[in-house]
Amino acid sequence: MTKHIFLFILLNVLLFSACSKEELYIDYTELEPVFKVEAVRGMGDTLRINAGVDDFYLLTLSNYMSGDTIYHPYSIFKKVETCAENCNESFAMELYDVAVDAVDTLFAEYGFPQEAFSLNASNGESARVILKYTDPNGTVFSSDQGQQPQTQYFKVSHIELFGTNEEGHSVKLLKINFSCNLYDEFGNVMSLENGILHIGVAMID
Repeated sequence: MTKHIFLFILLNVLLFSACSKEELYIDYTELEPVFKVEAVRGMGDTLRINAGVDDFYLLTLSNYMSGDTIYHPYSIFKKVETCAENCNESFAMELYDVAVDAVDTLFAEYGFPQEAFSLNASNGESARVILKYTDPNGTVFSSDQGQQPQTQYFKVSHIELFGTNEEGHSVKLLKINFSCNLYDEFGNVMSLENGILHIGVAMID
């Protein structure tokens, strides 16, 4: 039977000067999502997270050519570790994904190879990820507002069996590593160094 994989959204706020393993299991549901990850494919297709009802989120795939929109439900699962500025700031992050046939082909259905993401704004014809941060004053920093350094990356680095979720589905844990720069509209830079995302993937028959 064809497997369908749904990625559970990551949402967490961490004080990086005081991280511990116990923080993996704090209640994320009341945290304000200020980071947003969008995946943009060539030909005008955009993947993004939209707030849903009952603590779920909707993944929207909008094809600008046909106007088709596809929704997938998500819920909170795990944490994000990243480092910005002096590593003492707090952030929250959301990450999307789509239903695909197997973990090995994660992202491939919509043109995103497992380890071939780009955060470079000039790489418009390739699969890329856009990271956005809104500070308390409402200023938006985004990875697509300026050129990324040659050291930028965003890739799946590890996949392992994690266990089962509350519904009895097998869950695999993915580790994603990333580094990039975010820019506001005035060109001010925020650096994200050695980011780590842990994502739970539920295998649903």
